Amino acid sequence: MAFNVPNWGTISGGQSFPVGYTFGGGNRGAQFAEGNPQNPGSLLISDQEGISMDNGGGTNYQFQLTCFGNSTVFGLDGGGLS
Repeated sequence: MAFNVPNWGTISGGQSFPVGYTFGGGNRGAQFAEGNPQNPGSLLISDQEGISMDNGGGTNYQFQLTCFGNSTVFGLDGGGLS
């Protein structure tokens, strides 16, 4: 199932940071997500996808987001790999 969440966050040009998301702690199997720029003149690269388990047994997903170009508000777009 695909998901598109607008206005997830803001990133400045030249900045890079991890983005984490969860489905209420439930394991949804393999997931892919990326930042979707919502302002012109910005390029976002999403890489270093990962899955972790927290101390309570919940599943967390993450990726590294890097912004090239102008600062931008970004959405979170993704879905499962099944």
